[in-house]
Amino acid sequence: MIDAMTDNLIRNTIRARLAFSFRGEDIALECIIDLDGCDDEAAPNFHHWLARAGNIDPYSYQYEVLESEEITFDQPTGLATACCTDGGFDWPAFAALRRETRDLEVVRGVARQTLGIDDLDADARLKAALLAAYQAGLEDRK
Repeated sequence: MIDAMTDNLIRNTIRARLAFSFRGEDIALECIIDLDGCDDEAAPNFHHWLARAGNIDPYSYQYEVLESEEITFDQPTGLATACCTDGGFDWPAFAALRRETRDLEVVRGVARQTLGIDDLDADARLKAALLAAYQAGLEDRK
């Protein structure tokens, strides 16, 4: 996603946090996850990200305890802000929003290059038609 005011790339990140007790020790883990590095098809294993941040072996009993705890999400940036509420994160909504945003960037480029239209948002019907045509072409390739 590009910030139109500054032309800077806005990263899609989120902070994941989790706390649990293991063998009488309270453990609190957190990490900032760069969602841009994640594939749209499957939700990332956020528990695994936290385990790596805490140097916890994924084949240990400690990891099993970690997996049983709920993750809290906060401090979203970019598109993730629309998908993070009340400590939860809606991965399917984020993935769909990111796909649509990418598709719109392509469609805006086509409109600018072939039609000379700089503000595609000014004509909602044309924007919707171009986006639908682009997405139909993507579906045909599958």
